[in-house]
Amino acid sequence: MEAKANAFVWHIDDAGYPNMAFDEPTAGLSPAMVQFSADFLQKKNREGVTMLLVEHNIEVAFKLASHIAVTKDETLTRKFDQPNFSKKIF
Repeated sequence: MEAKANAFVWHIDDAGYPNMAFDEPTAGLSPAMVQFSADFLQKKNREGVTMLLVEHNIEVAFKLASHIAVTKDETLTRKFDQPNFSKKIF
């Protein structure tokens, strides 16, 4: 069992839609726990939960995201929607 605490925020917006925000949910996890976490997040998204995910693991980001924003030094440098994802740009 891994000893890592993942912080997240859960919010229901004014229209009743659930939203979650995660900061590095897979950092420091074993590959098996990364897969478990990614599967959980995909399940919640299919259930209608909107998520904001901050993630350095590009494989996880590509798997989970419908949109990706890339920042450097607190500046937005690129934005992509899912059909335009490419690992070659990183």
